[in-house]
Amino acid sequence: MNTVLIGRFKQLRRSPWAVVVSLFLVIVFAYLMGKVDQTSTTILVYSKDQQVNVTSLIHDLNQTQHLLFKESNENEARDQVKEGKAEVALEAGINDFKLILTSETTLIEKVNQHVKAHYEQRIQTQSLAKQFTSKEAGMINKKIEEAPIFKVNVESMQKTEGIMLQENMQALFGFTLFFIIYTIGFSVLKILQDRKIGVWDRLLISRLSKVDLYTGNLVYSFLIAYVEVIVIFSTFHFGLGVDFNGRFVLSLLIVIPYLLATVALCMFLAGVVKSIAQYQVLIPLLAVSMAMIGGAYWPLEIVTSPVMLTLSKFVPLTYGMDLLKQVVLYDYAWQKIAYSSLLLCIITVVLMALGINILEKKHT
Repeated sequence: MNTVLIGRFKQLRRSPWAVVVSLFLVIVFAYLMGKVDQTSTTILVYSKDQQVNVTSLIHDLNQTQHLLFKESNENEARDQVKEGKAEVALEAGINDFKLILTSETTLIEKVNQHVKAHYEQRIQTQSLAKQFTSKEAGMINKKIEEAPIFKVNVESMQKTEGIMLQENMQALFGFTLFFIIYTIGFSVLKILQDRKIGVWDRLLISRLSKVDLYTGNLVYSFLIAYVEVIVIFSTFHFGLGVDFNGRFVLSLLIVIPYLLATVALCMFLAGVVKSIAQYQVLIPLLAVSMAMIGGAYWPLEIVTSPVMLTLSKFVPLTYGMDLLKQVVLYDYAWQKIAYSSLLLCIITVVLMALGINILEKKHT
């Protein structure tokens, strides 16, 4: 096995550009897509009620990051939303508000929560002002902020009782797991190439056994993908300040079952294809389809199609994304993430056995 590993890494040293380009693309795409969450989103604000001081309201609402409220009129705001130039507009009232939108997105809930909190705070302040002097009301508000009467604990239960979406983490995890399919796929391709040109048979004549050949090649495919994950996550963690919610090391460990399952899937694909050309065509198709169905391009938490959700159950990438989100975003205990890990391990064993068995039958 060691002989095969050393040989593969020597080949990589002579021609490392495929891996370097893959690393570069993941970092660029994840950074650019993740910046969506870091930039300000403009929300047009208007009111039909003349009693509403829109300027003052906008000033208060803009006391937050990532959201920028801007005064407008009803026609312009509605047209912007209708034409798709804005995701949402705000119609402000004295004691209530209305959001103008065409579809539900992750931004809508963020805007709704922020505006709702402002209105609740303002109504509370007005209620206190009617019963107390301004000084007393101010003191009461201060005490409420420092020591609230009751605390609200919010617990996110994946896909059922709530969701937690972070666009930067979604982009990082999604594009990493997506591009890793290419890295693993084209490293497994070397097995097919060795078989075609006769290198495999010549190695079998030497002291190397079939176990050594398969183990060496598959361990190489895993290691090159794992090193790529470590480099990507480390770049974002140490270079760009992404803290992984304090679970950086754990995120590096929890991605291992997904990498093993992807190696097994590519091995199975190498067994069923009839030629190297077929394999080279199917790997990009497999990667893109898995990314779309498995939640790499967009979170499955916002998908409502029963067909898409059913198909996602058969895609390893789905469980890889689940594991990373469960650990980094939801802080699940090991008992709760065991399901996705176990499924990936089963996929690894089954597909690996089938792939090697099919390849051996073809060779004989």
